[in-house]
Amino acid sequence: MLRRTLFACLLSLTVLAGCGRRDEATVGSDGNPLVVILSPLYMPGTRGDLDFVQRHLTETSGMAVQVRVATSAIQVVEAFGAGTADAGLINVDEYLLAREEYGVSPTLQALRHEKETEYTGVLLVRPGTISSVRALAGKKVAFAKPTSLSGFLLPAVFLLGGNIDIQAEFTGSHEESIRRLKAGEVAAAATYFDMISRHRGLRILAKTGMVPNEPFVLRHGLRRDKRQAITAAFQSLGDTAEGKAVLRTMADISGFRPVWEDTYAPIHEILRAANKSVYDLVPEGWEMRRLNRPYLPD
Repeated sequence: MLRRTLFACLLSLTVLAGCGRRDEATVGSDGNPLVVILSPLYMPGTRGDLDFVQRHLTETSGMAVQVRVATSAIQVVEAFGAGTADAGLINVDEYLLAREEYGVSPTLQALRHEKETEYTGVLLVRPGTISSVRALAGKKVAFAKPTSLSGFLLPAVFLLGGNIDIQAEFTGSHEESIRRLKAGEVAAAATYFDMISRHRGLRILAKTGMVPNEPFVLRHGLRRDKRQAITAAFQSLGDTAEGKAVLRTMADISGFRPVWEDTYAPIHEILRAANKSVYDLVPEGWEMRRLNRPYLPD
């Protein structure tokens, strides 16, 4: 089954974490370039855009930099576990897992519309169907995937807080959740606020919480001078008109600001306040591991 396959992949990360350690002294050299990984969501619009990002980071940081685009969330986390990525622009779900397992730390946060630092999770319904959140009891609700914040974790905690027992249906993506809602296959879909502008005719039943925008992260153990250089280089991507245009193709990012771990602490606290762990929230919860750990610095 797909879930058992995913679980096997997650378990393999522990084994991979002990392999492929970087030669810290030469990271950033031509023979051992500093590797920046991009989650699939942030794939630049064209190959030329990707080349621009790599060229800009190399020239600005003073190091040889290689930019890679992952094909899946599990590959992103695995790259930090295997020591094959030094930095990366990843979504919040991936960051939470990579932090728990491998100690990655955020240094920048993506901005949208120049200054927006967070987005809102929502439950959407079709007009004339569900009149209240409590009316969802016993009905099918579409969730994107077990690791999605707006697409599962926040709405699950929201519904649990109201003692509303629903039938969870995982769809694999926000778009598929919306498709099933429009087709009448589910009573509601858990997603993020911007989806309401893309899909006219749907209605917001409830807001499930705020989610901080995604981070640019660094692996544990990367030398301080190299951390500072790649962070500054990545933050400067939006300093030129060409850079701004490329960032817009990367999930409509407009720039970055410095950020620290405590920006993401409230997500952990929401889960803990509900007296639930991700093992309780996710069907076959053993797929997820230590996300419910107290949010304390190492």
